[in-house]
Amino acid sequence: MRRTNEEWAAAIREKVASVLNDDTERLALSDPILSADDPRLPLAIDHTLLTPDATSAQIDRLCKEAVECRFKVCLLFLILLSLFF
Repeated sequence: MRRTNEEWAAAIREKVASVLNDDTERLALSDPILSADDPRLPLAIDHTLLTPDATSAQIDRLCKEAVECRFKVCLLFLILLSLFF
């Protein structure tokens, strides 16, 4: 699914609001994560796309995966944003 810039902006605003109100973020990461079912697992994953020649479809997929999997960090080259937004 491709989103427009406006749809991404709305999704980002919604995600920021939910992260700020999310109690799972307050769970301590000092104890080891021993299972894929641990609700803290997404807090320990950085989802990245660092290739400078990424396509808009790849960026959309990265952001969609980050939202669906509830990753707290999603990184990409800032230069890519200027190409698509």
